[in-house]
Amino acid sequence: MKTTLGPFFDITKKPEAIRLLKSYHYIGPQCADPAFTFVWRRAGGLFGDCGEPCAAALFAPPASFAWGRDSIELIRLVRDDTEMPPLTSFLSECFRCIRERKRYEFVVAYSDPDAGHHGGIYQAGNWFYVGTSSRKIVYIHNESGRRSSQRSFDQSKYDREDWVKTTTCEKFTYLYPLTKRARKEWLPKSLPYPKLIQR
Repeated sequence: MKTTLGPFFDITKKPEAIRLLKSYHYIGPQCADPAFTFVWRRAGGLFGDCGEPCAAALFAPPASFAWGRDSIELIRLVRDDTEMPPLTSFLSECFRCIRERKRYEFVVAYSDPDAGHHGGIYQAGNWFYVGTSSRKIVYIHNESGRRSSQRSFDQSKYDREDWVKTTTCEKFTYLYPLTKRARKEWLPKSLPYPKLIQR
């Protein structure tokens, strides 16, 4: 599936995003199997059209059943140093493709303050801030420090002796309505945006 932006934006499979996740995402490549993987490609491929992905966004059903079946979670957002449109524009194209499926009412995403994130991308994209999540179980690799969520860890074949089980802090929770009905429902529940606390 291509969009009106031409060859640079594409919907693809998870393996195309793995290199970016390995190199640029603080958690690494391990994540739940996505329902959607979108990429932005470099200009100047073999035939002068487009090349390897320089940004990726992966979406999957939320780990928490509380969000309902009409929601989808942005589980990874990553880019390299290639010049490209802002990530907010990239996400807008992702949402346009998801809307075409006419299945989902809203997107949910989390920002991890332990990793120095407060949701600046989501704030720039006019997402709703709806509070903080509960603490979650995560696994941290003994040598690399790489982190894996409970869901991703359970789906993996990792040697459990190489990982330490711990809990996360409360994460900033953002929601982006895909329909007028979701916007009407969630707008009254939105809160002032949080600020990043320097540690």
